[in-house]
Amino acid sequence: GLRAGTFLCAEMLVRGTADLPPGSSAVPVRLADPQVAALLAPGMRVDVVVPSAPDASGEPVVADGRVLTRGALVLPSPAPAAPSDGGLLGVAPAAEPVVLLAVRVNDAPTVAASAVSGSLSVVLVG
Repeated sequence: GLRAGTFLCAEMLVRGTADLPPGSSAVPVRLADPQVAALLAPGMRVDVVVPSAPDASGEPVVADGRVLTRGALVLPSPAPAAPSDGGLLGVAPAAEPVVLLAVRVNDAPTVAASAVSGSLSVVLVG
């Protein structure tokens, strides 16, 4: 509840989560290739893929990937963080974009846990 005449700013608004499809959860993910996030737009559908795990010797196996969820809906992106002054050295680290996805409720824990590694990829689907 706001009083009449209250000034609004972008930080006061909730974006994206109110439009979740029934039976889905919103999961924020960082993709292995941050430039892929720029290719995505709200409303697109993607399959979320995690690459193969290394074998016992630590060498990667043939990239066969595993689909964590199919047909995830790309939601409007969270507002970008405020620019940093760069701290002590004057150089701010580049922030990796976060992609907000609506995934099936049953797939959400697996996608969220895998997103921590930052090695997720997406496949655009029609």
